[in-house]
Amino acid sequence: MEPGTEDLTLFFRREVPPAEAQGDRAWYLVMVEGGEPGRRIRLAEQALVIGRSGPVDLLLKDPEISRRHCTVGVDPQLGAVVSDLGSTNGSFIDGRPVRGTEILDANSFLQIGGHVFRCERLTAAEANLVAVHEEDMKRARDYVHALLPSPIASGPVQVDWAFVPSAQLGGDAFGYHWIDDRYFAMHLIDVSGHGAGAALHGASITALLRNQALLSQERRPERIVATLNDSFSMDDHAQMCFTVWCGVYDRATRQLAYCSAGHPPALRQSAGRPLFEHLHTPNMVAGVLEGYAYRSAAVEIAPGDALYVFSDGAFEVRDENGCEGLLDTFVDVLAHTGGEPEVVLERMRARAMTPVLDDDFTMLRFRFD
Repeated sequence: MEPGTEDLTLFFRREVPPAEAQGDRAWYLVMVEGGEPGRRIRLAEQALVIGRSGPVDLLLKDPEISRRHCTVGVDPQLGAVVSDLGSTNGSFIDGRPVRGTEILDANSFLQIGGHVFRCERLTAAEANLVAVHEEDMKRARDYVHALLPSPIASGPVQVDWAFVPSAQLGGDAFGYHWIDDRYFAMHLIDVSGHGAGAALHGASITALLRNQALLSQERRPERIVATLNDSFSMDDHAQMCFTVWCGVYDRATRQLAYCSAGHPPALRQSAGRPLFEHLHTPNMVAGVLEGYAYRSAAVEIAPGDALYVFSDGAFEVRDENGCEGLLDTFVDVLAHTGGEPEVVLERMRARAMTPVLDDDFTMLRFRFD
């Protein structure tokens, strides 16, 4: 068993209750972002009033939501419908503002303030099975989030980040910490596929990288990646491979050594300049070929420099026409937002015309004093 995976089998020991008899399908709202992710609400012909303060049927403590924000109900002929009640910030279906009363199709997303709901039409048996699956996904998501490091607001290396798993929970995982007083290590991993398996595989890899003994012996990023490659062969892990960007910063020499394995390049921005230098090494993705010799490179970090490390889900965001975003588009967003991770996230959500992205959005910003 790999280090850090001792409790992961608990996610897959839950028994699914027997399916109930197939019946009429009902409409549901499922909260995917907000105060109670996974909460499921059955809709009826009697419209549900949603708002920030009573009297309402669904009370959401969200300053961006009006006191009486919108109604959601079921029309016998049309299906699920939404009506905005003249809210201050509006209601949105898949990124489009609701004008009057509009149909809410199955699998569409309803956004009101900072809350996002997915609309579903299921039988009672299907709803029961989905609820069990979503509970497992929630536990996996909570486990992954528990491994994420806190931002660092001061010191020689300052870090902030934005991380939002996709609706399907992808395989992004990251970490960073001081190995000792001199060396600072950082990594971002993107496991192939989606779902709890990919997410927990990424968590297992990160758990190994949190092993101080490994990093204290190996301060060369190409050797760290080689260790991951040999330890997590896809032949032994359900054919899952992964990309990785790994760096080790030496504060004494101000050298950043790095190794990327099939991962998008990190971007180094010199202090006060809009230009971005791509930090990339031509290596095979990890987990495919045991014994592969990974290559690294190094760059000097000047005071005030910034470093951006991200997964492809941060920029491969499809717009309303289905065109996939390119790295150049993402770089342009960085240049015009000052690189604030949360601001960049909102820009990419605006591009997608939906608050829920197809892939994990992961972006880290390191700043060096």
